[in-house]
Amino acid sequence: MALSKQITDARDALRALEAQQADTQRRCRHEWTPIKYDPIVREAYRDPGDTPGTMGVDFRGPTYVPRHETARWSRHCPKCELTEYTQRTKPPAETPKIPDFGS
Repeated sequence: MALSKQITDARDALRALEAQQADTQRRCRHEWTPIKYDPIVREAYRDPGDTPGTMGVDFRGPTYVPRHETARWSRHCPKCELTEYTQRTKPPAETPKIPDFGS
């Protein structure tokens, strides 16, 4: 069998499995695990900037970029293997931030 035919067959099988998974997740009566704080973290780093002598008036020297954390929460349904993420929160009513999954 030609290699291109095998690739086409594999892509078709993948599409069928993805459609089956989407259908399973759509029909599932989710049993969510406890909500977990799962932040998106960009660690601090140092940008070396431009090599001296290679630029004119727009020379950019070394720069320190601080660590940045974006709040995010996740929940998982073990029945259908769906994981949802949210960065939205409900306005606090004298309580800390509460994740809002829109449901």
